[in-house]
Amino acid sequence: MTTQTHMEQELSSAMRRRAHVCWWCVVGAVLPFLAIYVAHFSNGSGIPTGFIQGDMPYYNANGREIFERGNGVAYPNPYDPAPNPPVIYFHWLVWIFGFGITKLGIEPGMLFLSIGLVSAFLMSYLTWKLVAEVLPTEKYQRTLFLLSMWGGGMLVIGKLLTNLVTGTGWTTNLLAYDPGEGLWFLNWGRNVIFSTEATYHLLVAATWLTTLRGRYWWSVFFAGLLATTHPWSGLEILGTLSAFWGLRFLFDSRKQALPYCVVLLSMVVLFLGYNLKYLDSFPEHRNLHHVWQLDWSLSMTTILLAWGPVGMMALLRQRMHGHKQSWNEILLWLAFGVAFTLSVHDRFMKPTQPLHFTRGYVWMPLFLLGLPLLQQWISTLIQQRRITLLSVACGLACVDNLTFICVQVDQQSQPSAKYFLSKDEIAIIRWLNEQRETGVVVCSDHDFGYLLATYTSVRTYVGHPFNTPDIKQRRNHIQQFLATGRTDDIQWIEPVDLYVVPMSNAKDFQNDNREILFSSGEINGGGLAVVR
Repeated sequence: MTTQTHMEQELSSAMRRRAHVCWWCVVGAVLPFLAIYVAHFSNGSGIPTGFIQGDMPYYNANGREIFERGNGVAYPNPYDPAPNPPVIYFHWLVWIFGFGITKLGIEPGMLFLSIGLVSAFLMSYLTWKLVAEVLPTEKYQRTLFLLSMWGGGMLVIGKLLTNLVTGTGWTTNLLAYDPGEGLWFLNWGRNVIFSTEATYHLLVAATWLTTLRGRYWWSVFFAGLLATTHPWSGLEILGTLSAFWGLRFLFDSRKQALPYCVVLLSMVVLFLGYNLKYLDSFPEHRNLHHVWQLDWSLSMTTILLAWGPVGMMALLRQRMHGHKQSWNEILLWLAFGVAFTLSVHDRFMKPTQPLHFTRGYVWMPLFLLGLPLLQQWISTLIQQRRITLLSVACGLACVDNLTFICVQVDQQSQPSAKYFLSKDEIAIIRWLNEQRETGVVVCSDHDFGYLLATYTSVRTYVGHPFNTPDIKQRRNHIQQFLATGRTDDIQWIEPVDLYVVPMSNAKDFQNDNREILFSSGEINGGGLAVVR
């Protein structure tokens, strides 16, 4: 009895140690990426919002609309200043943002960042579980997990070699081959930076993990959650599961596969019907849909450098083992195939932002497929005591993300970094909220005008660049108005309720018989004014 109790205590102690190691790895894998936010909040150029990229604020603006101009479930486009834009959009993650802002009074940037931190750690944890599920043993699981979160391709190395060959400064534009200076996230772990992407990726990881474990209805549930909050990732995950169960219906067990095929087919029909038919039945959405059809595509150089290393590893493992593919392996190949096809769809059809389908969804399945082989390589190098070679190889595998973090930290440390608010802008936001203003606002600063829809209930004449109808024309209207100071011949000005302009323009507005409702400074000094 004593021996048994002692063994149970040792087993319990070992399990606790493994759990501690797991959580230290899960948290540690996210921390390097958070250096970007440390730089953001350390920037002394203004009051940090927590938004570090141009798309972040509009999710919160969308959420506000659910409770301010929507029906409590769906919302209209917050950057359509029309009196009654159609209430047609629904995304449950956006609903959470809106509820937190309008019902709980949480500051938008802090809410976005808080949800992002929770999602980032959950995504990291589920990635740990995915790595454990794929590996044949627990050997070197921590190292392999960290590589899954920090690893990338050879984008920086490729640019470095190009610089050396062409005689360019060797550190010049090292992210040139990484689209959007790395903000399209061609590898997996980098997605923890965005609250939205971290949430989408934890759902993808949950879908893959439950499928690999044979908990198929749970995988359908997680895929449905993703499809109802993000059309791009939703299309990928529904395509993957549909192909998976379609193959199982044809080559495995029709009786087992049939219910999943029926449910997934219904989900795909509803998904496509809503996103391609229902939304397009509204001219306001069609106007934006036309704007979204952009040729944001990948070059062959980027494809080879970003995904070539993990692709070669996956193919080499398959060739070396030469065994029949299990259904779990087929799932990962399908996940890669669907994501890759969508990422390069510009090669065979009219492009609709192909880069939106990358986001690590191509990289990660290939990495998981090659993971057992990578485990063998690490074991061999350690047995041969080639620790230096192993360290160099791991460092090279992480150089894309390391460079990306350094560049982003530097950018967030610059005075020109986005998004920050001045004391005058905070005063304007506070006044608009106190007055409960809901009218159409023209703002001389497009960035601040964009943020007004996130922090207040007003409708901005110019907002998000890809969600504002006729944005070029609208910007020209504002430019013309500010240049002339007159509205006699400008019909667009009629529905405008308020103007937010520098105090230096205040006298011009007074001369035009307009009333200054609020000012954050003296008329002859600095600051901003709200004019009716």
